[in-house]
Amino acid sequence: MKKKFFVFAILVVFIGLCNTGIGSWIMGMLTYTDTFMGDARKYKFVSGNSGFKHSLSGGFKYKDIKMSFEDYKKTHPNDTILYRTFHKNPIFFWKWRVYLFEEMYQLPYKDHPTARN
Repeated sequence: MKKKFFVFAILVVFIGLCNTGIGSWIMGMLTYTDTFMGDARKYKFVSGNSGFKHSLSGGFKYKDIKMSFEDYKKTHPNDTILYRTFHKNPIFFWKWRVYLFEEMYQLPYKDHPTARN
C-alpha cells in the first residue's frame, strides 16, 4: 500500500513540475509540441461566419489577433464570436496549466474544414 502511495505521489509531483514554466518548456522541446518548435501555424482562429481567419504564424501573438478581431467586429456586428480551430490534447499533461489559464484556450472550439490541426 505504501509503495502505491509513493508511486502516486511521485507521479503527481512529476506532473506538477512539468506544468511549471521550465518543465513545460523542456517537455515541449522533448516532444516537439510547442510553438518554439515551429508549429505555431496550427494555432488558427476563425469567427462564427468564417469571415475572420488568423493564425499565430508570422510573429503574431494572441493579443494581436484579439485586437484585429475587435476591429473586425466593428465592421461586422453580426459576427462577434472568435473560435479556436485547434484541439486541447489531454494527453499532453505538461500543457494542462496552459489549457486552464491562457485566454486563447478558453475560446470555444469550432471544427473548421480548411484548418489543418
